Amino acid sequence: MKDYLLDILKHTHSLGLFDFVRVTGTEENTRIDAITEDKCFILMGKTNEPVEEMMGGFGLPNLSKLDMLVNCKEYAENADMSLTYDMRDGVNTPVSIKFINEAKDFKNEYRLMSEKVLDEKFKLPSAKKYKWDVEFMPTVASIQRMNFQSSLLSEEANFTLTTNKSNLVCSFGDASNHAGQFNFATNVSGTLNDDIVWPVKYFLPVLKLYDNSTFGIKISGQGIMEINVDSGMSNYKYYIIGSAK
Repeated sequence: MKDYLLDILKHTHSLGLFDFVRVTGTEENTRIDAITEDKCFILMGKTNEPVEEMMGGFGLPNLSKLDMLVNCKEYAENADMSLTYDMRDGVNTPVSIKFINEAKDFKNEYRLMSEKVLDEKFKLPSAKKYKWDVEFMPTVASIQRMNFQSSLLSEEANFTLTTNKSNLVCSFGDASNHAGQFNFATNVSGTLNDDIVWPVKYFLPVLKLYDNSTFGIKISGQGIMEINVDSGMSNYKYYIIGSAK
């Protein structure tokens, strides 16, 4: 269970954007979902294999606390991390994660959010089918360029993406102020206009997840972007909602 918790935290808590995460475990799969308060950044994930130790529906609140517990040195080796259940309304319901070290003399209990509370606070938008106008895999160099440009124009909260021949051009700012642009990807097919702006605060944190994972980006002129990250253990799909320019 520890490896899955670490993987979930890396792809949620490390972004600094989600207040809590919803986990739904069944015999078929284990889902990992999250959404920001403004509903402009959405995670819809799924483990590559169902996780037997994470059955049922529950929420992970206070992700900083969970991160501290999972990475505590007392639980570094041979620790027991397991869900505890309680019968509620006739349903065996996850209520906490218990942490017990190898010597069984250092214990903690992390309380979970109930599905009832989640249903009140957590509503994912209805799934739609989008036409993906541009699809590509970023490179390390292109991610570095994005970081450079966003730092140079840190006062800009948004950027645009448009195609120029086979290049995907990223632009910050406009003619009325400081501005910059660069080729974010080359040899792309499809067409994008610059009538959608994308929030830097949601895009950059996901790019920092780039390592040896499978990593792909899809963009729709309808104003939505999908970033697909496969950690080897789970597949995470992040959706960024753009806005009209």
